[in-house]
Amino acid sequence: RKQLGKMEAGATIEQGGLESYDHKITYGVWEMQHPECFERGIESGDAVKILQLCFAVISICQVIFMFTRAPKVAWESIYLPLAECITYFLAFTGYGVLRMSDGRIFPWARMASWVCTCPVMLGQVS
Repeated sequence: RKQLGKMEAGATIEQGGLESYDHKITYGVWEMQHPECFERGIESGDAVKILQLCFAVISICQVIFMFTRAPKVAWESIYLPLAECITYFLAFTGYGVLRMSDGRIFPWARMASWVCTCPVMLGQVS
């Protein structure tokens, strides 16, 4: 079994570990008693997918609008919504997240978007 810090993956909470079954980590007693709430928190519901697609379409519309005003607007006004469009589209298709071997979800596209857009936005503030 793979070690998770100082706790083994198969150890129960009472033994000071994380309970794991089918590569799913249980984060606490409350989550064990209410697994449906934890599953709702994962961005896979139909309403979430529809919102992600809507935001991707809105972002691409903003990119097109700003691109038509290209000589008058700064490049940041095109770059930022384009990065968000890519992020929302990746989230919509399901390619924006990775499921780790221990069951946790890593939203790599969201992190990459923050890395690519935050320095540009901070540059606009200064």
